[in-house]
Amino acid sequence: MIPLYNKQNSAARAISSVLMQTDQNFELIVVDDGSTDDSLQVARGFSDPRLQLLTQQNEGVASARNRGVKAATGDYVCFLDADDEYAADFLLQIRKLILLNPSAALFACRYKEVDECGQPFLGRCDLPDDFCGQVDDFFSHYQRSRSLICSSNICARRELINQVGGFPDGERIGEDIYLWLRLALLGPVMFSGKILSTVYRNAENRTISSGLRMIPFHTRYFLMHDSWQKGQDKAVVDQVLNFIYHNGLINVCGALMVNNKNVAEEFVRLIYPKRKWLALLITCLRLLPATVFLLGKKIRNFITIRSIDVR
Repeated sequence: MIPLYNKQNSAARAISSVLMQTDQNFELIVVDDGSTDDSLQVARGFSDPRLQLLTQQNEGVASARNRGVKAATGDYVCFLDADDEYAADFLLQIRKLILLNPSAALFACRYKEVDECGQPFLGRCDLPDDFCGQVDDFFSHYQRSRSLICSSNICARRELINQVGGFPDGERIGEDIYLWLRLALLGPVMFSGKILSTVYRNAENRTISSGLRMIPFHTRYFLMHDSWQKGQDKAVVDQVLNFIYHNGLINVCGALMVNNKNVAEEFVRLIYPKRKWLALLITCLRLLPATVFLLGKKIRNFITIRSIDVR
């Protein structure tokens, strides 16, 4: 399903990438979330009978995705943002992963990204390029990877999405990571190292910069609630929390890069009762100039991404 909001320049690319799949056994649900540009008209320009177009007032991406899940009739739901696209064999590879383990919670293929200058690159993935199967110790791999799963390379069991209540309505930052983590606590994650989707950072109306202004929802949820820990092994709980601490630190550094110290202060308040040394570290980081974090970003990018040739 595709949530659509003010993506008139890229919506046709996303929709076409689904309709041109080699595996043609699918339904495509597009939910227009009150677009104010020509996105809805672009979507209406497709007449494929497998495409179901729904409209609603602007309620946010979480609400749009939940609307699409509710309208779906299949047992598995794939998600694609309206500014991204699938390679032709994406659904075919997802189906192969499902056949390997139909009871898994999540299925994903590796994705590449296109930066603001139009250059394609791969983020680090803590799995072999030829990997295909179940990801053991998923939360640890997720922590060590930069490009393992995202909202445009993922497929989930509809039954489990409904079990956890779907995406958190009203949340726009971290609402997707929240759901992936909740689902991964309920069942295995299957992954293919084949690069079969593309995320465009240079598309219009992306929300990446919003993450520099606030604590993402998934961080707040997993630190402020403990109901998700019920029935989980301590080792799994520790892995999830380690991911949250690591991911939160990266988010804080990004915020400090743009001189937003409020994010750091809020994160310190959240983690101080549980991880005092990290709270102290972040308190010290707040004293550094933004240029230090800009340099840190450049170093991290040098280490964790690599350019690729698309010829």
